[in-house]
Amino acid sequence: AYEEEQVVRVTLLEGAVAVKKEELRVKIVPGEQAIAGGSKRLTTVKNVDMEQVIAWKNGQFVFAGDDIKTVMRQLSRWYDITVRYEGALPQEEFVGIISRSRYDNISSILRLLEGTGTFHFDLQGNNVTVTRARQ
Repeated sequence: AYEEEQVVRVTLLEGAVAVKKEELRVKIVPGEQAIAGGSKRLTTVKNVDMEQVIAWKNGQFVFAGDDIKTVMRQLSRWYDITVRYEGALPQEEFVGIISRSRYDNISSILRLLEGTGTFHFDLQGNNVTVTRARQ
């Protein structure tokens, strides 16, 4: 779980587990996900996209309709960067898989994302500023 996330997700690959939040409790089995969010909310999702969930373990980033802030949150965790946003950003969605072994540093991934023509990234040390690409 990460502090900046509004929900906590527990996804199960094998076995069984009970997830409890306050007086609520759900049991999940492989392929299911328990989501705890907000006050007194605990839900179960069946048929989770397991490829996306375990991508980090397989050395990949998997994006399935994610916006730029979601993409940058994943990158910031892996590459230990701080992200800042300037100006109004397009509501672009990213779909695809990026192998970390092929793009082993943040600058190569940012160049790849800039190839969409939608965003510009300015990398200074461990700080990345995201802006709309100039047209």
